[in-house]
Amino acid sequence: MMVWWIPTLAGGRAQFLDVPSSLVKIFLNDIAATCKSNDKVFAISTISSKDILSIHVVLNDNDESLVEGLKDIGMEIIERCDGLPLAVKVVGGLLLSKGKTRGDWLDVCSNVAWSMTTISDDVNQAVYVSYEELPHVLKQCLLYCSLFPKGVLIKSADIVNMWIAEGFIHITSMKQPEDLGAEYYKQLVSRNLLDPDYRFYDQKACTMHDVIRSFSQSVVKHEGLFVEEGLNPSFTSGTSISEIPQGIGDLMFMQFIELADCVKISHVPDSILKLRKLRYINFAGTNIASIPRGFGKLEDLVMISGFPTHSDDNTDQVWSSLEELGPLSRLTMLAIESLEKASSGFVAARAKLSSKAHLRILNLGFTIRLAQNREVEEQNNGEQERVEEVLGNLCPPTCIEQLAIIGYFGHKLPQWMRMVSVFTFLKRLELSSYACYELPSGLGQLPSLDYFWVDQAPFIQYIGHGLHMPSIGGRGIGLDKMLSGGGVVVAFPKLRKLGFQGMLGLTEWEWEQQVPAMTTLEVLTIVNCQLKYLPPGLAHHANALRELDLRNLSHLLSIHNFPSLVELRIVDNRTLERINNNPNLQHIYIVSCPGLKVLEDLPSLKSIEWVDVTAQVLPDYFRHSKLDKLIVQCYISLLKLISLQDANSSGSEWGKIQHVQQLRATGYISAEETRYISYTKEPYSYKTDIVAGGCVHVEAWRVIFLQAIADTTRKGLCMVCSPYNRVDDARL
Repeated sequence: MMVWWIPTLAGGRAQFLDVPSSLVKIFLNDIAATCKSNDKVFAISTISSKDILSIHVVLNDNDESLVEGLKDIGMEIIERCDGLPLAVKVVGGLLLSKGKTRGDWLDVCSNVAWSMTTISDDVNQAVYVSYEELPHVLKQCLLYCSLFPKGVLIKSADIVNMWIAEGFIHITSMKQPEDLGAEYYKQLVSRNLLDPDYRFYDQKACTMHDVIRSFSQSVVKHEGLFVEEGLNPSFTSGTSISEIPQGIGDLMFMQFIELADCVKISHVPDSILKLRKLRYINFAGTNIASIPRGFGKLEDLVMISGFPTHSDDNTDQVWSSLEELGPLSRLTMLAIESLEKASSGFVAARAKLSSKAHLRILNLGFTIRLAQNREVEEQNNGEQERVEEVLGNLCPPTCIEQLAIIGYFGHKLPQWMRMVSVFTFLKRLELSSYACYELPSGLGQLPSLDYFWVDQAPFIQYIGHGLHMPSIGGRGIGLDKMLSGGGVVVAFPKLRKLGFQGMLGLTEWEWEQQVPAMTTLEVLTIVNCQLKYLPPGLAHHANALRELDLRNLSHLLSIHNFPSLVELRIVDNRTLERINNNPNLQHIYIVSCPGLKVLEDLPSLKSIEWVDVTAQVLPDYFRHSKLDKLIVQCYISLLKLISLQDANSSGSEWGKIQHVQQLRATGYISAEETRYISYTKEPYSYKTDIVAGGCVHVEAWRVIFLQAIADTTRKGLCMVCSPYNRVDDARL
């Protein structure tokens, strides 16, 4: 029997209950309360073997003799999967984990699970084969994931902590249990037994397919799930308890305390200092404003989220909660809040961040002061200078991998942000609600950076070559120096995702064609700025760019010359006129871009989704676009014009789209009432439910739709890449 700290609501006080660990699933719904699952939809129909298997991909090897030597076994394995996509996916993940010999693949092909009559179908047989090939510890970890209810997002940090608490992962002389657990999580993802949610950085959240969950729960039912006794985790995320009980200090073996979103909790009892085994604590989303003195004695802590900044000057020597971080040398993840409450840079320096040799993830948070009018809200005398001094004394260690700076309202960059090239391991950088007038110089020289996101930086008006190289200061200065002196240095050599959002003052992004950079960039998102054009260097060098998301670029005129672009999303770009010469572009999502007149030199274009409730007519560029699929959302009056099907009439709406292979058009009468047209050219099919309907003022509908788009964006559905929930994402 395990002891879980599960709150009972009687009297508003938490009590300790002895419950079977399996019952923890009842309390997991709140773990991802602010997230939605991203389950993939798998077709039930089968697919042919020639569409399924690329031996080159499975082997990750271009050796033709090796490929030919395994092709016959690979095809036999595919036949055993009976063409079912999920079965193929799971077995493919298994093969990736195996060696490259015939013996290894024959072991999979001849596994007895394929012929077990007690297993009902080919998918479950494939899952069972993959399950049987797992090491014992991975079997336990996988089965434990099935305790999460359907649709609940499984975050890697949460599940790893649970595995540790259950005794699946042990401390070794070589690795910390959190690192080992992260490896186990990645193995389950790589074997396709967990589906990563790609809205999260570095696959740090996932879901479990219904079939795999059902299979795993069946195994748990018949074989059980081994857990060790004597461990004392605490998961209370999102509950309505009002306090942490004083008796918590009696649970000497407690390792994890999860208080996220327990908004009624405002005090941490001194008894928590007895928990010398504590490894993880999350204060995020609570009303806890301070921690007990002596918190720094909890030296086993490796992860802290929502750490409150607090100063007490009622004693002879000013005490700050930040100094309690100084002795915590084992920290791997730290998220600090309310840093503007630090009384001085000297106090901030007591946190000793730069000396923490294991720290990989760091969030530095200030209370956001940026107002809607792009001004920094009024501060106390000298407060802006003080926060500049505070941030200047919170230099991360050079081993840092993920860094987020949130709500910084100083206008000057600290010295350590002017020397970013020393952070050679930095992979992810986020600047949010950022009041500086410039971005850090030389970010392009970070060899590991693969994600850079700026969210709300209204004072930045210009991005120049200084972003690529630290030696280049102003506009046009030093470009020749950058390109001279031997071999060409490619800036941002590993960058995959880039986002500029809420940079309301940005009018120019300078990047000439002769400056090589971002050759691995896959996803670019730009929202709410005044750029007139995208820089020539972007189109010239970003040859891996597949997804481009542009929203509310109030002066943008054209999108052209992107050779690798596959998917384009454009929302409320009122001045945009042309999209041309993008040879691999396949899908375009268009919302309220009334100035767009030209789509040309797009030979791969297959589908368009077009939304505009103010439009009186369909755009003429539909007439010249050879589309497999067109989705239209418009006002009811335009839908009625489409339904007339008067193809012979000059300029008719039907004549613009009748050549499309498949059409789905929706017309809005009110927020609750719509009509539709569904049309397929070959084989011919035409359906509609159009009847007389009422009217709503067109401008009112435009407001409704743009608000809907904004809501959708916030939920991450329209965004190719989003900045996510800051604190939760940092602890993944």
